[in-house]
Amino acid sequence: MTQTMTLALTTPAGPVAAGEAAAIQSRIEATAAAMQAGDLDTVLSGYVPGGLVEFAPGAEARGTAALAAGYAEFLAMQPRITFDCHKVLVAGDLALHLGAWTVEGTAPDGTAIRDGGFSVVVLRRDPDGAWRIVIDVPQATAG
Repeated sequence: MTQTMTLALTTPAGPVAAGEAAAIQSRIEATAAAMQAGDLDTVLSGYVPGGLVEFAPGAEARGTAALAAGYAEFLAMQPRITFDCHKVLVAGDLALHLGAWTVEGTAPDGTAIRDGGFSVVVLRRDPDGAWRIVIDVPQATAG
């Protein structure tokens, strides 16, 4: 069961529409679905060109080539991703997505992998209205 919590910040133009939060959650879920399908091109299309992913604490990848290399390794495990909850905050053309997740897959040696965590994702709305990921921290920790 997935829970969704949406907080809309008030802007000078008024409260942010619930549709914005749904569009952001949709971007996150579409990116996860592309990961599950092993579709690297679609995963990368969800990020801005200079996007950053912290694949592990202290291991940052910046830009399309670095993200492609990091995700190629991740996609090799044939991940199955489940979100336990989503929380979305929107302020103008910036958004913050917070989510608890679980992933299952297979290591190169055939060993089953199961992991989980809490992700923090910053998104930006493009001029065409699409939301794209700027910063992605799938294993967010305080340290």
